[in-house]
Parts: sequence; C-alpha cells; structure tokens
Amino acid sequence: MQLKVIKSLDKLETIIEEHSSKDSLTNNYILSHDFKHYIEKKNIYYWNENLNLYLFVKKEGFYRLYYIINNVNVQNDFSEIKIVLEIIYRGKNRIPLKHIKYWKKNSFKSHLTRDCYFLNADSILPNYNKVEGVTIEPPKNKEDILLTKKLIDENLDLYTGDRLSLQEIKNFVARGLVFCVYINDLMCGMLQVDLRNNIYWLGHIVVQKDYRGMGLANLLVDNYLNEGLKLQVRQFQLWVIDKNMPAVNLYKKKGFTYLNKSTHSMLSVN
Repeated sequence: MQLKVIKSLDKLETIIEEHSSKDSLTNNYILSHDFKHYIEKKNIYYWNENLNLYLFVKKEGFYRLYYIINNVNVQNDFSEIKIVLEIIYRGKNRIPLKHIKYWKKNSFKSHLTRDCYFLNADSILPNYNKVEGVTIEPPKNKEDILLTKKLIDENLDLYTGDRLSLQEIKNFVARGLVFCVYINDLMCGMLQVDLRNNIYWLGHIVVQKDYRGMGLANLLVDNYLNEGLKLQVRQFQLWVIDKNMPAVNLYKKKGFTYLNKSTHSMLSVN
C-alpha cells in the first residue's frame, strides 16, 4: 500500500469525482474547508485500487480513513499502519451492515458507537444551581490549561472524537469556550464547547476521578446551557458513546433527545 500525498484541492476533487457513484459505499462527509485545511498541513493522502478510493488523514499516532468503495469483493492489507474509520448513519435501526461486513473482511474490528443528541434552546430556561465552595469559570492560569489537556488525554477515547492539541485548547480558551469547575480554587474538571452555525456543541467534558459522584458534571452541563442561552444559540448538540449510560442519562435529564444520527467506528487490526 503506497500512500500518495494530496497537494491540491483540484486533485482531491478530481479523484473523488472519478470514484463516486450513487451505489458507492462511502463515509466521505468531510466539508471542503476541512479538506483545504488538511491539504495546507500536508497531512492527507490517498490510495486507489480496484475502483476503490481510500483517503487517509494523519493524526497523532494513527490515520483517520475516509473511503469510496465500488468493489466490495476485494481484500486489502491495511496492517502496516494504525487506522480508524467512522461510518455515519441515520437511526439506530439502520446500522450500516454492508460497510461493516466489507471492513471486517479487510481485518478491521468494531470499536464503539456514538449517538448525536440535541436540545432546542427555546425549550429550556436558565438553571443557576449553586454549591457552596464550587465555582465554574475559565481556566485561571497556564497550569489549569495544561491540566485541561491532561484530563482530555487521559480520560477520552484516543480514536473517536479528536483529542485537542495544546494550541487548540488555548484557542478555545481565547474564544471563551473552555470552562473549569473549581472546589475552593482547586480545579476538578473541565468542559470545552464550540459554536458553529448557531449551534452550541459540547465537545469534551471530564471530571477528575477523585471528584466524581459529587454532581460536578451536572453543574458543568448547566453552565454550558446557560452560556449558550446568553449567546442566543438556536440549538445545543453533542456526541456521546451509546454505552456510557451515566452520561446518556445526564443529558436526557437535561432534555436532550436523540437526533436520529449515529456513528460506528472501526479499527484496523494489527
């Protein structure tokens, strides 16, 4: 398997068009501006063979794979590199069995499933519950920013849901999109959000192990909702691992409902 770097958006669009048809199996849902970003960073590659196209985006420690499959009868060797792919589908009963069958034949294994939940802003009211000695505010100093990254790296899945670089965290902090929970000025957890198309996305939330069970995640989510209401967003959205029932139950308690959209991730087996 010889990966070739993609040097221009024109080249990328051409090879995608050459391989696309209405009957193709694909998880290629990247937006054009994301493709442009990957090309500028020189971290997107392709491999095409037997009418199939494979796009590889280089991440820290692995590649994320996007594909257009026209020939489901071929088998390829992907064992040289660590790869993760995500298959998006609409509705829990519409599991993409054809995709999964193809990739299992090519030595991939199922990893986990995430569901997308949403909450319309006009259906909720601010909730200002307070706990004595507990505050939620932006990171207070450089050490708290470093701890934010440490919490993400040590507690969240490496392959599904991109981990943030230190610079990305700093950029979110500068935009007012990172909130930390403090007990008597000691940082005990964090929540990072993003604002896109007037939708307030919950990206990452972690409470330190020694402080779980104290309702801190509940306070962080309330703060997230309050901040979104201040910004007059139209909707709140998030992704959650379907088997993470404490998180699912928390979001449902706040009024979130399933958006009829899920992703199934698979890993190459080395």
